[in-house]
This record gives sequence, structure tokens and C-alpha cells, in this order.
Amino acid sequence: MLLLLTTWLYHSHKSDEDFSDVDEHQSVEDWADPTIPRVISWASFFGAKLMQDSLLKHFNRHACPYKCLYTDRKDRYSPSSPSVVIYHSWDMSSRHLPPPSHTYRLNVFFSHESTHLSGYNYQYLPRDFFNANMSYRRDADFFLPYDRFEAIEQDVCFGVACS
Repeated sequence: MLLLLTTWLYHSHKSDEDFSDVDEHQSVEDWADPTIPRVISWASFFGAKLMQDSLLKHFNRHACPYKCLYTDRKDRYSPSSPSVVIYHSWDMSSRHLPPPSHTYRLNVFFSHESTHLSGYNYQYLPRDFFNANMSYRRDADFFLPYDRFEAIEQDVCFGVACS
């Protein structure tokens, strides 16, 4: 899922520079470089850090062929840098949004709930504010399933004698 976001950001970027992997613990120089795309969560995830505690938890940034900066810190946003800003539907505030961008910004609406349970803050934004969505639904721009079912390869008896 983040690889898809990173791929989109890389291919929409005008530079021919080599983009290798990076994490938020990179140097101050990386964060000062406006050509390195940023993937920023703009809301928490039910009180937890959306990027660190959820989205990046199983994402191998070292296997990603692109150099991007990932963070939960809003102060890392730069209007002059290409960026993906992820808003968790339930925790976002329509009154605290990033300043307008001088470059193209992907505003991603993220929800793992049905529309009825997605909160109401997004309803106060212009209808065209979000230009991508990420959810458990297969028709989302960025599909992020809850988990998966796996076939059991051997007999499992769950504490009782197997016959």
C-alpha cells in the first residue's frame, strides 16, 4: 500500500534523481531537501501514531526502490515539496489542515470503517479536497485489507484429543 503511494509520488515527481529508501530518522539535510517526497499522516489513528504504529508497521522501507520521508510529525510538511498527506477520517480536524501546496499534493482519505462510522469532520471540507482514498474496500485507490484468512495445513485440535 505504501509502496503504491511511494510509486505514485515518484512517478508524478519531475526529477530524474535516484530515489532509494529512507525512514524518518534520516539526516537534517534529507528533511531540508525539497526534492525528496514526504508521506505525512495529518491525524492520529484512534490516538496512536498513524504512520509509525499502523501504516509503517509491516512496510519494509529498505525494500522500497524510492527515497521518501515518512513521518507523523506535521512540522515536517513543506508546501514546496511533493507530498502525500494521509488523513484518518475519524481523527482528522477540518480546522487544522496543511497550508496550501506549491507543488502537487495527494490528499488521501483513510478509513477502515464503513462510511456511516467514519466520523463527520470530512463533511466540512470542499468536495474535491481529497484526490485519493485508502480503505479495506477493493475499489479504493489504495487497498489496505484488515488481514487475511489462511488455510490450515495440518489438523488442529484446540486442546482436545485429535482422533
